[in-house]
Amino acid sequence: KAANDAKSQFLANMSHEMRTPLNGVIGVNQLLLDTPLSQDQRQLAELVQTSAESLLCLINDVLDLARVESGNLELEYNDFDVRSTVEDAIDSVIIKAASKSIEVICAIDLTMPA
Repeated sequence: KAANDAKSQFLANMSHEMRTPLNGVIGVNQLLLDTPLSQDQRQLAELVQTSAESLLCLINDVLDLARVESGNLELEYNDFDVRSTVEDAIDSVIIKAASKSIEVICAIDLTMPA
């Protein structure tokens, strides 16, 4: 039990320590997006924003895992746009796939609720 508690505490501490600089990256990148950029620069900055926000979600998930293990997790129910979420996920891998000559195709049924 002591080892499990130590692991949970470590995960919680690391998650908090990682979120602070990542929030800085997200904030500075948002400032960048508020400036005049070329279309290519804007696309890359938006990809940075999406990737950083995805990483922040992953860090939050690690923190949630620590909360689950300690019995302190509270669930939240949130509506979200499935199409937008899938598009953001595809955008985060499409450049790396293209660099490996892999074409990424995503087809979302138009009847999928938003």
